[in-house]
Amino acid sequence: MASTVVLITGVGLGNALARAYLSRPNHVVIGSVRDSKGPTAQELNKLPTAAGSRLVLVSIENTSTTDAKKAAQDIEAAGLDHIDIVISNTAISHPPAPLEAVDTELFVEAFRVNAISSVLLFQAVTGLLTKSSAPKWISVSSRPGSIAQPAEFYWYIGPYGMSKAAQNWFTSTINTVVTSLTAFAIHPGFVQTDMGNEAARLGGLEKPPTTAEDSAANIIKAIDAATRETTAGKFIDVETGEVIEWTSHPAEIMAPWFQNQSCVPFADSSVPCTLGNLASYSIDVRNANDVAAGLAFAKKQNIRLVIKNSGHDFNGRSTGKGALSLWTHNLKSMEVIPAYKASYYRGPAIKIGAGVQGGEAAAFASAHGYRWWTLAA
Repeated sequence: MASTVVLITGVGLGNALARAYLSRPNHVVIGSVRDSKGPTAQELNKLPTAAGSRLVLVSIENTSTTDAKKAAQDIEAAGLDHIDIVISNTAISHPPAPLEAVDTELFVEAFRVNAISSVLLFQAVTGLLTKSSAPKWISVSSRPGSIAQPAEFYWYIGPYGMSKAAQNWFTSTINTVVTSLTAFAIHPGFVQTDMGNEAARLGGLEKPPTTAEDSAANIIKAIDAATRETTAGKFIDVETGEVIEWTSHPAEIMAPWFQNQSCVPFADSSVPCTLGNLASYSIDVRNANDVAAGLAFAKKQNIRLVIKNSGHDFNGRSTGKGALSLWTHNLKSMEVIPAYKASYYRGPAIKIGAGVQGGEAAAFASAHGYRWWTLAA
């Protein structure tokens, strides 16, 4: 039976993931450590393995621009000709500091570890991933990496949150362009790792609620179930199963003036938080029946109707005070029409759902051998 090859970076949660995968038969786990002959490596080499499973260690120091490429060479030298799953788990978080005072060098360090290391790893192993029959890429991210759900404490974790948002951008982009890959990001929960334990201490807690072993089990369950159709391009809380929005939100329109500066997360807590010009109701539209139900509701209640995808409209047309919002962001269907005919054009065209964004459509066109053009009728 062919082995499933899993590459895992990072310690803490990474060690728990390695232990879990090694307990499965016929798995090759590639673990990254700073020193493949150091104490951490020696401890990992003592992990029990199931029948047909083994551990391969490679050296990656996550601020290095060359280690990942050397690791890929070492993987091939170990007799492995493909990788099925990559779990990019490397992360760093600095002590909290208010955004107006934080040392900007900490942003540079956080971006190197939390975002750029994933890029370097992808560049190094993409050749091995493409040789898998069903390659998967998992970025271990965090809720602060989503700008759709801001919280007041994000003010104090600027380097971490901004670098995780960059990692999310990278994950979404490789998923859009590399259509053979199932790439998605996860929030692992509040986990008992060195970083999680320190965050708990600073928050006045004894420890986080989730053990590394439980989080690893949740992550592997999500990976097992992941497919290009159901999971790719999403940001998932593996504890609750919630799909976290990257940026778009059923009501968020990314235009503070039209939102009446409502509920700005970094405002003083004494400032009133009101709905402002945001829609009062929202429907997560998944099909034509949802649209029909929304139209009927708006007509019966005599309320304004607005339609939005991402909501990025600085003229405020995708919101309205007291309105019902038809959120079309999840209408992602795409279809090639080889011989489209209209008064102004004849030839191949693509029919897209109302939630498809430009980059997604361009990647779809490229995957079907076309270049992407748009015409204004």
